[in-house]
Amino acid sequence: MKKYDVVAITGEYTNAQGETKKRYMNCGVILKTDKGFSLKLEAIPTGSDGWFQLYEPKERDQPRQQPQQQAPVADFEDTELPF
Repeated sequence: MKKYDVVAITGEYTNAQGETKKRYMNCGVILKTDKGFSLKLEAIPTGSDGWFQLYEPKERDQPRQQPQQQAPVADFEDTELPF
């Protein structure tokens, strides 16, 4: 069972209101097993100082958005390429 998200601060940015915000990267999870806790790291940011924060997973109330369909690609013969 997933207990915590493992998150690193990777930098800062300025939003449209001029506020400085931190940029976060989800790097893995902490799992609760019948033998204790397990850490699964999936990424370590370059330049990391080695500090990670643990956050309880957020409930996902909204279903994931479906990716937008891409425009169809024209089917050209090798001799008909427009460039």
